Amino acid sequence: MAKACGKINLREPGFLLWLGQFVGQWKLEGEVQVCRREDGFLEALSLSAKFKKVPLGSVFRDGQLVKRAQSPLGPPPVVLSEALMYLWLVPEEFSRLRHAWHVSSGMALIQEAIEKRIGELPQAERDRRWLAWWAAGATRIPPESPPLSSRESAAHRMLYSRYRCAADTPPRPRKRGVTGNRAEGAGNAPQRPRLHPG
Repeated sequence: MAKACGKINLREPGFLLWLGQFVGQWKLEGEVQVCRREDGFLEALSLSAKFKKVPLGSVFRDGQLVKRAQSPLGPPPVVLSEALMYLWLVPEEFSRLRHAWHVSSGMALIQEAIEKRIGELPQAERDRRWLAWWAAGATRIPPESPPLSSRESAAHRMLYSRYRCAADTPPRPRKRGVTGNRAEGAGNAPQRPRLHPG
């Protein structure tokens, strides 16, 4: 099991943002899509089985991240809503596009406008709005239903342990001449996290 580093708080803002590095297309006996839930946590869906849910633990243990999501809204198909438009668009643009989703071309315009607006905002403001969105999503879940299944919770606790341990470990000095690309919010996690290291 992953070594625990301090108290676990799965709703810690930094952890929710850090999870973004795992959103995208994975390979696990077929194509699997890891995406955000409304509450900011992750879920895995099989693209070859009509978006049937796949255990996150299996994805992180045996899967391989093929491609991170290209859109800040996550992998396709992107779910759009009036609330999402209101979150990101300025009032004038919101009014202009409010009823555009009645046609497919309008949906594309809405997505393009939201993605453009997200790209224009400072990182701190983007993070603030996403955290507010996920907090609102967490309150929409019926209180009698747990926000995560036991398996999903175990997978998130494993990731949280990696997140905290990485944050508590001083960064290693880079070797001269060695560079690396790091995705936004990627922290120190590898592309292929494992539930049982070793």
